[in-house]
Amino acid sequence: MGTYIEREPTKDLVAGLISDAKQLAAGHLGHMHGEIKDEFKNLKLVMWRIAAAVSVLAVAAVLVGHALALALAALGIPLWVSYAVAAVVLLALGGAIVELMPHDKKDSDLIPEQSLAEARRDLAEVSRAIRG
Repeated sequence: MGTYIEREPTKDLVAGLISDAKQLAAGHLGHMHGEIKDEFKNLKLVMWRIAAAVSVLAVAAVLVGHALALALAALGIPLWVSYAVAAVVLLALGGAIVELMPHDKKDSDLIPEQSLAEARRDLAEVSRAIRG
C-alpha cells in the first residue's frame, strides 16, 4: 500500500476521496428524495380517505341522531331531551371509534427513516475504514 501512495500525488488522492464522498452523498440524497416522495403520496392518500370517511360519517350521524331522538320522543320523552340524549350517545360512540382507530403513522410522516439509517451505516463504515 505504501508504494501506491508514493506513486499517487496527494492532491489526486484527496480529489478522489472528495469525489467518492460526493457520489455517496448524492446517492443517499436520491434515496431520501424517493422515500419522501413515496411517504408524501401515502400521506395524501390517508388524508383523502379520512376526509371521505368523515364526510360520510357526519351525514350518517345526523340521520342516526335524528332517528334516535324521534324514537325517544315517540316513547313520551320531551323532544329536547330526546335530542340531548341522542347527541350524548353519538358523541360517546364517536370518541370510542377514534380510540379504536389504528395509530400507526408509519410511512406517512415524511421522514425517510430507511435512507437515513443507510446513510448512518455508510458513514460508520467510512469512519471505520479511515481509522484503520
